Amino acid sequence: MYYAISGPTIALFAMNMKRILAALFSVTWLITVSITILPYRGAWSRNVVIVILFHAFLIFIHYMAECSERRLFTMRAELKVQYRAKQRAQINERKTMDAKKRFSSYIFHEVRVPLNTARELENLSLPFFADLANPYPFISTRCSKS
Repeated sequence: MYYAISGPTIALFAMNMKRILAALFSVTWLITVSITILPYRGAWSRNVVIVILFHAFLIFIHYMAECSERRLFTMRAELKVQYRAKQRAQINERKTMDAKKRFSSYIFHEVRVPLNTARELENLSLPFFADLANPYPFISTRCSKS
């Protein structure tokens, strides 16, 4: 009786046999053995019940393994999608940071150059630029107290 258990086990797990075919094979094998061999009734019925329970258990374990493989496949697919989204976000963040850096350096340059020029003109003590410090001499810069 028990020598026929290894066939369906190997077929289900190693050769990826369909569960319906494994169940059909088990039923066919049980009917064939029941017809061709004159069983001893006491031990035979107990052995048949054990074989039927084992095949049911085997098919259930195969079903659970297939479900876990499907969940694992789905989780891996979701993980790939999330990883690609993370990579795209990192690339976009890098591009944004580079753009901000370029913009701030450009603005800093555009502000710094005129200020440095004005400071240099102020430091030149030429008579033409002397009045730039106070372009309106008629307005007093000091507050008069009355």
